[in-house]
Amino acid sequence: MIKKNLFLMFFLIILIILFFVGITNLKYKDSSNKYITSALVNPKYLSQIQTIEFENKFNLVKINENWFVKINENKYPADTNKIEDMLKNFTKVIKMYKKSYSKKEKSQYFQKIISSNYNNCLLFYTSLENFSNKENISSIFFGETDFTNTKIDILNLKNDEIFQVENIYTEYINPDVAFFIRKDFFPQNLSQNYSKIQQIIIKDFVKNHTIIYDKLNKNSEDKFYKKLNQILLLRSDDVQLNLSEKINNSKPITQVILSLGNDTTSNFSVYFIDNKFYVKTQDNLIFGISEWTYNRIGE
Repeated sequence: MIKKNLFLMFFLIILIILFFVGITNLKYKDSSNKYITSALVNPKYLSQIQTIEFENKFNLVKINENWFVKINENKYPADTNKIEDMLKNFTKVIKMYKKSYSKKEKSQYFQKIISSNYNNCLLFYTSLENFSNKENISSIFFGETDFTNTKIDILNLKNDEIFQVENIYTEYINPDVAFFIRKDFFPQNLSQNYSKIQQIIIKDFVKNHTIIYDKLNKNSEDKFYKKLNQILLLRSDDVQLNLSEKINNSKPITQVILSLGNDTTSNFSVYFIDNKFYVKTQDNLIFGISEWTYNRIGE
């Protein structure tokens, strides 16, 4: 009796396995034989990409090897590392499974995604958007994800096809513009020039007081490096794109100036508006900072 029950249980397990294998094969019957190995953006254009357009929202533009976030006519320094990581993902060779739809179903799907406020369209160009000879490398429409969010549909308008790929693009679907903006207090080129900093000048306009930390002064060299590390480790909250007018009509309460010699400086200013602290950088970026961060500047 026990042997009979074990046999029936084993037979039932085999049937269940065959059932799920059959369902899986049926589900991917069309796509499993119709996949291509490719990249969403041709890797050969990687070094030539100068504009990435998040349709109707903002653009990323490369000018003199530096990336900027462009919103209307305003340009803000971009986080180069995030853009390079994004380009690596899009130029990565992956398996793309072609999905089968009837002509009517495909048309309806395209219209649904294109009119969606959630899913994004990314366009990659080989030249800046105001150049007449710009070439569109790739136009990528993000479609729907599966219920596990591990796979996503990619719509290719050039060949009117829909592919399903591994979803390594979540953070690029409808991103906030602040995601790509650098959150550093100093210009990007200063990161290669920290050794050139000769002085740190902190001006407190409330107390009408100025403190100078001088690297060349042997008596205060330790204080200089301690303050420099403190300043360089400061962090901000999200960028504030709607405070420019308020900041421009206000006076700073503190200014930090790094002197690199040869009359070259880098600086940022602190403002106190509506009971909150803000930093305006040399690149005209405005960030919110905590009271703790503000106190670290002047202590």
